[in-house]
Amino acid sequence: MTDIANTTEFDQPVDTKILRPLDWLAVNRNLMHYPIARDNRVRLKWTRNSKRGYRRCMLNSRAMLELPLDCGFKRHPTGFDVKLLLTLATLANVRNNGRLELANTDILRHMGEPINSRSRAKVTEALKLWRHATLQWTRWYVGDGKYERRTASNLIRRKGIYIIVSDECRVWFDPGFGFYESVPLTLPSDTATQNLILLVLAKRRNPDDDWTKRKFRSRREITRKLGVNHSGSRNATLYKAMNHARQWFEKHDGELKWKYLRNGKVLFKFQRPFAEPQPVQVVGRCHA
Repeated sequence: MTDIANTTEFDQPVDTKILRPLDWLAVNRNLMHYPIARDNRVRLKWTRNSKRGYRRCMLNSRAMLELPLDCGFKRHPTGFDVKLLLTLATLANVRNNGRLELANTDILRHMGEPINSRSRAKVTEALKLWRHATLQWTRWYVGDGKYERRTASNLIRRKGIYIIVSDECRVWFDPGFGFYESVPLTLPSDTATQNLILLVLAKRRNPDDDWTKRKFRSRREITRKLGVNHSGSRNATLYKAMNHARQWFEKHDGELKWKYLRNGKVLFKFQRPFAEPQPVQVVGRCHA
């Protein structure tokens, strides 16, 4: 098969049966230190501004979500929504084109999700969310010890047969800007597991040691960052996410261990999974 990196005719139809999905995601490290996905059971505090026509909520200590009142729904992004955002942004950067001709089935294939009617409906709802959502960051790290305020809206939208990825969204996840991490797919769509993996991998690699350590002050801090700070099953959800994250690391040739310290802190020790950017054969069509 001709590799896409050496192909000049991008408008030709492709046989989706023999194409492999996307292998990796370029995740901006701002979204790793402060994940924006939240569990469905979390009740976020929404404020309404009828005069300006929007409602908003804080996703974490730095990121705010804003939705117009006339969009017809009120919800926060889940792990599936964020995974779709990362996948389409990475695809757009791989193709160097913000206009993708992808059906819902093609998107699910790239995400590594099961292909059924329920999953297709989730893709439609996720695209609707990113079409209307506005994300505001009070402190977005841009390098050299500098931070900026960032606002992005209309990140991804469907226009006819095309998926349009905004230029700002592509910049957020562009490996060329350096402040990102390569994360192998399939990234779990479960919110707690996905956020835990991103939090752990946000720790910079020590070049002199095969193992990297990430320490948290308490289990309360972890659950708050994971977006599972609901009462009742909080600790059980954390323990389940830890085990699922360990299985994910092992699946991708990595390893994850953790230890509860006497002072209440939680120490994670891990070997990074293999995730190097490779030439990608893209499912669907690409149009200049």
